[in-house]
Amino acid sequence: MVRLSVVAAAAAVSCASAFEGQRLFEFEGGVRKWLTEPEIEAIHEKRGGVGLGFMDVTDFQEPHKLKSNQRERLAFPSEPRQQELVNSMIGDLSAAEMEKFLTGFTQWDNRYYTTTEGVDSMYWMGEQMNAFAADYGYEGLNVTYFNHASFPQPSPIGRIIGSDFPEEIIIISAHADTVRNSPGADDDGSGCSNFMEVLRVLMASGYQPKRTLEFIGWAAEEVGLRGANEIAQNYADNDINVIAVYHNEMSGYEGGAANRHIVLLQDFVDNDLQDFNEQLINEYCDIPAKKSICGYGCSDHAAWTQRGYSATCTAEAGPYDAGLNPDYHTARDTVDKLDFTYSLEFAKLALSFVLEVDNM
Repeated sequence: MVRLSVVAAAAAVSCASAFEGQRLFEFEGGVRKWLTEPEIEAIHEKRGGVGLGFMDVTDFQEPHKLKSNQRERLAFPSEPRQQELVNSMIGDLSAAEMEKFLTGFTQWDNRYYTTTEGVDSMYWMGEQMNAFAADYGYEGLNVTYFNHASFPQPSPIGRIIGSDFPEEIIIISAHADTVRNSPGADDDGSGCSNFMEVLRVLMASGYQPKRTLEFIGWAAEEVGLRGANEIAQNYADNDINVIAVYHNEMSGYEGGAANRHIVLLQDFVDNDLQDFNEQLINEYCDIPAKKSICGYGCSDHAAWTQRGYSATCTAEAGPYDAGLNPDYHTARDTVDKLDFTYSLEFAKLALSFVLEVDNM
């Protein structure tokens, strides 16, 4: 999760004022400021106070490059309709499997976007996708890596082509990078473990989707959504028809019984799709939904919403909420701090989302 603790109000800065090594960031309220990488890292270290979101807009400074025309959106179901299909698979989701994946994914001290560890861990994620397919004899999974233009960390993509509507794409995602010097078990390894478990169960069942599914671990989220921004712009430029983006932020730290819920973020999302998520929680999950806000550009869903796509975001807490993990963005963000029976509820939601939207 991208978070800023204190940012002084500043006027928008023109492109001409940039120095070498700086990038342009847009904060809540449209304020723009040129910052160096050490300045961004310093923001991550200032964790007290209310969080504000930011997005790296260096490569998309012109409004027409950042905000597309409103896209034609599909009408999502008014209520859950695929109970028989969802219930046939939901019991196969495993907290132990999620913990196993996340233990492997946090073998590196960090997954920072410019480091060797940040690169190697992305290829490891792709290898785990292929291993699932091999274990279950599943044919049809194609793992690729989106190589970004200005940093070395790729974004792994596990793609299954749809049988009936292959041109319509459903994205299930979490960001796979971390801040420097954090193993990122919760932020956002937990979100990655959720979508990897959904992928595993789908392949174990032999499920063939009607629409194309893409499971993506976004690179470079912590430095302003750079990975998701680049991919979303690439898809927009090439008229790729993404009908829904399900993005999962931190989802492993419970924060006490009073915070045992699934947070549905309400800003920079498709509210109709988020309302449908609430119905899915009521139907398929054993904990309630809670609505919260995050802040401008606080995670990768914002990159898609900005370009007119239908996107949602779930999390254990918003940055304003009491249940926020106190160890995120630190070396203490480790697997032993997480509750995988709690995180399993997020996997239930993600699986039901995929099956309901794919079969609508």
